[in-house]
Formats: sequence, C-alpha cells, structure tokens
Amino acid sequence: MVRLVITVLMLAMAFAGCGTSGYEPPRKPPPRTPAPLQPLRPLTSNPRYFTDGRGEAVYLTGFHTWSNLVDRGETLPPPRFDYARYLDRLQRYGHNFIRLWAWELPQYVSEGKTWHTAPQPWLRSGRGDAQDGLPKFDLSRFNKRYFQRLRERVEAANARRIYVSVMLFEGWEASFAESPLLWRAHPTHAGNNVNEIAADLDRDGHGLEYFTLSNRDVLAVQRTYVRRVVEAVGDLPNVLFEVANEAEHTSTAWQLEMMRTVRRELARRGLSRPVGMTFQHGGSDETLYRGPADWVSPGSHDFGSDPPLADSRKISLLDTDHVCGVCGDRGFVWESFLRGYNVIFMDDLSSTPAYEDARVAMGWTLAYADRLNLARMEPRTDLASTRYCLADEGAEYLVYQPTSGPFTLRLRPARRYSIEWFRPSDGRAWRPRQIRVGGTTTFRPPFAGEAVLYVRAASSSRSRPTS
Repeated sequence: MVRLVITVLMLAMAFAGCGTSGYEPPRKPPPRTPAPLQPLRPLTSNPRYFTDGRGEAVYLTGFHTWSNLVDRGETLPPPRFDYARYLDRLQRYGHNFIRLWAWELPQYVSEGKTWHTAPQPWLRSGRGDAQDGLPKFDLSRFNKRYFQRLRERVEAANARRIYVSVMLFEGWEASFAESPLLWRAHPTHAGNNVNEIAADLDRDGHGLEYFTLSNRDVLAVQRTYVRRVVEAVGDLPNVLFEVANEAEHTSTAWQLEMMRTVRRELARRGLSRPVGMTFQHGGSDETLYRGPADWVSPGSHDFGSDPPLADSRKISLLDTDHVCGVCGDRGFVWESFLRGYNVIFMDDLSSTPAYEDARVAMGWTLAYADRLNLARMEPRTDLASTRYCLADEGAEYLVYQPTSGPFTLRLRPARRYSIEWFRPSDGRAWRPRQIRVGGTTTFRPPFAGEAVLYVRAASSSRSRPTS
C-alpha cells in the first residue's frame, strides 16, 4: 500500500529541471526511493522483463555515456569524469539503469579527432614505448587502480538503487577506429605489450581476430581478465554483464565462450547474474534471440520509429546506441516502452531539447512501470487504434497517443474502470475518474498533443506473479 501511495504521488507531483535558453523542459518525476536492490533474473511468466525475486517485474531504463568508467578525452591524460554528478543526474530523472563502458584502446581516432582513454585493466610497466608513446603493457599484471575504480563505481550506483551493466569488451573500436591509428594502439597489438602477444593476425590494422577463438594466447588473457572482473563486482546485487559492445557478427562463438567464462566464475562463487549480448555489426538480431544470453540489445534503424513488438523470447534493452547513436526523443521512449522494451539512451550529456525530453520521459515510464502489474502485461497493437498499448486485458491498460486527438480502445469485459490522463510534454496528470464501459470505446484526451491513458478495472487487485 505504501508503494502504491508513493507512486501515485510521483505522478501527481513534479519539479522543473534546467534547459537551454528559451526552452522550458517538462516536469520530472521526483527521485525514487525503492528498497535495496536484489539480484535480477528473467521473469519466467513474462520474459520481456527481469524480476528481483520479490515477485514483481523490474523495468530498466536510464542513460549511459562513454566516460562513466574509463576517462576519455582529447588530452593526455584525459579529464576525470565526474561520476558522482552523473549519478546525481540519473537520480533527478528517476532512472534505475546504466551501462558502464569499457574502452580497450588507450588511443584512437574517431570523426577526425584523436581520443585518449585511461585507466586500462593492465599495468603499463614494460620497457619501451607502445603505439601511443607510453610504456608497454604487461598483460600478466593487472592494474589494481582500474578494478578498484570499477568496484567503487558499481557500489556507488548500488547505493543510489541503480542497476549496472558491466561491459567487458568494446567491439566497436576494432571495426571503426579511423586511420592512421586504426586499432594499432590496442594492448594486444604487436609491439604494445612485453608478452609478445599479437591479436591482429593478418596485420591489417584492425582487431577483428581479437573477438574470435583463433589465438590461444589472446584467449588466455581474455579469460583471466573476465575472471578478474567477476571477482571485482560479481557479488554486488546490482550487477549485470555485457560481453561486448557492437562487435562484428564474426564474434558469436567467441562471445559465447566469454559468456561461459562469466557463468563458470559466478557459479564457482555460488552466484548468478544476468549476462547479455548486444547488437552485432553485419549480423542478425535473431542470433541474439536464439542464443543463451539472459538479455539482449537489438539494433538497426528499424527501431527508430514505430518499433516492432519486443520479442518475448528474451529481455530486450532497446538502446539508441544500437539504433541511431546519440539520438532519440520523448516519442522514442514512450513508443518503445509501450512495445515491451526496456528503454536505454546513449547520451552525450548535452542540453539538446529532444534529449532532455527523452531523459524526462524515461523517468515517467519507470514511474508508470512501478504502478502497473507489469508482470501480467503484454504489448498489443490490436486493442488501441494508436497501436501502442500495454495490457492485462480486462484488468489494466496503458495507451500512448503519439499524435493528437481521440482514439479507440477495446475493453472487455464491460465493467467499471478508473481512467487517468497524463500529458508527456509537461508531466501533468489529470485526476482519475471512474466510468462503466465495455467494447470498443472512443477516448478524447482533455488536451491537445501527445497523451497517455491509464485504464484500470475499478475492482481489480494486484496479484503476485510467478517468478
């Protein structure tokens, strides 16, 4: 009952945030105060979502940025990222999830700029210079400072009730780091380590072989590193693992081996944590859905507008990073949520109005997810004329109108329902009222523009699902 009162108040109250000059951002939901986090696992009764073992579906949403674990910038050393301020922002928006980024290249070129990253997992204690002009890596010795930072940042997120996906490997760099450096600064590129390990077998300046099973010595380094990451954070309750960000489709067998390594190390410690696979360049999302990952993150421009229904075989974290990069707006968030996805936002931390709208919208979708009996709800395109509807038919409905004006919703059976309107553009909720209705019914929002309608059977009560 207390939880219900809190979430009702969250939708009745809001506070203004900061925006760009001439732009008035929508009101945000106040910070959430959930119970301490528990480890996640897929919800068997509704595998589009996680559960934390307390019988409820857990919806994940939040924004992530490239420097939230490894500092990144155009100077050497790169500027230190203000992680505490970042967590403050996440809390202000009411978010509960981030991806924690790994960067394996200490130096790379992207969009014509040279970027530097630090710290790295291995010590730079070798004689001679690596490609970036700093001492070579010793791949047999870990950098304690790196793993201490990893532990501290996951712990800090846990204290704020934020789940963290710990990225193990960064696959994008191998394909898209630009000339003249390409992938040549990587710790396992020839000449960058004292261990005489060379992952770039064809010496083409790219590192695609690093994400395959083709080099026994590289695999040994990778397995040892993965075990060290699990040792550092695997016991924390807010942890998920992500094998690699946007590796090529040729990496599948290797990703499955890394997944097995994570799970073996967790099992050895009596632990279980979700392990995910994300979008692969040149591949098919079907590979993700057919595989053994606990969660997936699909991608392609097809998800940018009118996304398909979330595939019920896996928990899908729909991330703008895999759809269109740094992009998205309020409509993307609401459409994706109503299609059954957990919505994630790749953020450059700018004050761009559309991005601010997206951040605010994610907080509101989580506020609604906390109110809904989400474990019993499915995305439906056949019930509302808008085609954006989460429904537990006969009990609860959440509908999004992306344009303006009236729309229809099919309600069965006929009974007394409580209806509540919400305006996404400014966070205003209208007082609920009850009506007796059934069949295909026309609803007219009491305002122009986008609208969210929450319909709940007046006599319904929430039952705990099977987890």
